[in-house]
Amino acid sequence: MQERLVRKLQQVAKNPRRHLSRLRGVDAFKVRVGDYRVIVDVDWKEETVYVLTLGHRRTIYRHWTHLDQRGQDSILEPLRD
Repeated sequence: MQERLVRKLQQVAKNPRRHLSRLRGVDAFKVRVGDYRVIVDVDWKEETVYVLTLGHRRTIYRHWTHLDQRGQDSILEPLRD
């Protein structure tokens, strides 16, 4: 799985628009790799992809929330149970 993740992220780095899907309610993107999802942010001006987190598709979305409600830059933070 680690090799698949690395290969996919290399593809994303070469052509981010082709491989990324925007997340709803969050200023971030997801990359699908089998049953796993990689949550990334993109600096389009610098052409840089930042990996924020990764995990199994069943649980990855439960642990992240969009905190920005005032129109500021998005901040992702784990939910506290």
